Amino acid sequence: MATIRSALSKYKRFGQFTYSELFELLLTSITFGFILSFNKWGNETFNAEIGFRNLIGYSAISLLAMLIMIFGSKFAAVQFGFESKYKLWKTGLGISFLACVLTNGIPIILTTGGLVLKSHEGLQTGKFFRGPVRKHRSHIAFFGIFSLVIYATIIKSLKFLPESTTKIIINYSLLIGAFSLIPFDLLFVTVQKKIPNSNGCYIIGSNISRYIFVWVFLISSWLLIWFVGFWSLIIGIILGTIAFIAWILWGPYGTL
Repeated sequence: MATIRSALSKYKRFGQFTYSELFELLLTSITFGFILSFNKWGNETFNAEIGFRNLIGYSAISLLAMLIMIFGSKFAAVQFGFESKYKLWKTGLGISFLACVLTNGIPIILTTGGLVLKSHEGLQTGKFFRGPVRKHRSHIAFFGIFSLVIYATIIKSLKFLPESTTKIIINYSLLIGAFSLIPFDLLFVTVQKKIPNSNGCYIIGSNISRYIFVWVFLISSWLLIWFVGFWSLIIGIILGTIAFIAWILWGPYGTL
């Protein structure tokens, strides 16, 4: 219990969301809401009321998913001794919006932005003071995905939600998590001088075996959640670990 209280105390002092972070998360979520509701503004004819209702609904789903994913990463960051701040990616959101328009509403790109990490002396007392290394970044990013899968299993267990609503919340929330693992921002490192900070960049920057673990964990949990509920989380970890070990043993570039 003391360890839990200490972890919560660290987060309360150094990890809480700032107003600027919440504002940027809101902007990102509204953009996602527009993209996901692009073809849901009426059935055969345009209906502003239905469309606006869908826009609000998908924006709310996106905001909650983003908050939970970023919270998981921020909570992990303070435990490793780092401050973190969420930053949206303006160019990426513009590309996501343009891709949605060009494909007539198919969500082929959702750029989630990510956390900017920096060391904090108050969090690293008694440790060798240093900045975040690749291993730290990959763990912090994974905790965001892990939090999102836990959230999905909780939603699946809520019996009072209609099945159709449950499916929409879980599928689109985990879709956002999946898109966060695609390192779109790596393409703009030299062009835009952007520091890559998406979950995908942080994990694949550590090594490919961890990246494979997270993908297998997310996809297997997503597929199994409809059949075994909470146990999909455990099975996902087991299958991800198997894939992790298999890549180390037989993959061309697998490393710990």
